[in-house]
Amino acid sequence: MKFYISRYTNIEERTFDLEVVTPLFLSGADQRVAELRTASIKGMLRFWWRALYGSDDVIGMKKEENRVFGSTASKSTIKIRIIHKEEPKQYVGADLPAGIPFCVHGKSTGIIHYLFGQAYSKRNFIPPLTKFELSIQFHSEDQIKVTNTVKTFFKYGCLGSRSRNGFGSLHCHFIEHEKRDKISNEPLAFTAFSNKSTLFLFKEHNNWVGALSEIGNAYRGARLSPELEKPHHFEMRSRIALPIISRDRTETEGWMRSQRQTKSYFLKVIKTPNDKFRGQILFLPYEHTNPLYKKAYSIMNEQITRTASPEVIHAI
Repeated sequence: MKFYISRYTNIEERTFDLEVVTPLFLSGADQRVAELRTASIKGMLRFWWRALYGSDDVIGMKKEENRVFGSTASKSTIKIRIIHKEEPKQYVGADLPAGIPFCVHGKSTGIIHYLFGQAYSKRNFIPPLTKFELSIQFHSEDQIKVTNTVKTFFKYGCLGSRSRNGFGSLHCHFIEHEKRDKISNEPLAFTAFSNKSTLFLFKEHNNWVGALSEIGNAYRGARLSPELEKPHHFEMRSRIALPIISRDRTETEGWMRSQRQTKSYFLKVIKTPNDKFRGQILFLPYEHTNPLYKKAYSIMNEQITRTASPEVIHAI
């Protein structure tokens, strides 16, 4: 991480050296062309800002959030620039590795294709090893919160389509993640860190394909486990994430859609200091009034731990 600090008019600027770790699917108006977009990065920073600093004071939280990231009534105080070290290459979706194979209804597919969904072949992506710089300008008074937010995004988040399934993982060179105090608050009404946040860390691999395949299999295996729900039943599974691909989907789609909730699992592949790749799954729950959600998440977490035997730590 580079620090270019310009203290004129209380403005600071920091530049981060980034590398794409897993295929990044991000486009503008033309969905066939993959490109890095500042608006998408700002959107992710806004999300992780709320995950870190959100509170029950919704009005005060939104006021502060809008001051920093902007709203329909005010401009953002953050400015983002992307500096390309070279013209980004583009790969077509057909080049996406399949990952560890498995069968569905007698047809063979791969876990990486499963994680992205059927549309992967129609999209271009920015490939791993692509390098660029991200420059962020912000007010000096926001230095601590902005820096913490950026680091949290790099540590847990991804960018672009299917970002919660591990696509668009980024690695930041020359950055240190300070250990923070354990969060004691209960889950809030939206996705945020709490005393229930959990990080599942998996083993190291020689490449990103192996790392993403491992966490993809762990997530899929837990979601399909009979402990969660019997085969061809969807009441519990629909609490975890949608869509559910099933032969009976046309019969169940309506009620499942009405129950749709934000996915609380974030898959990511990190690059280690020894140039290995390690998968992780972050669990960020939020408060539900329906007890089925808590039950479903509890079983999911048990199954991820039991089947994959990852290192489980409190996330922050």
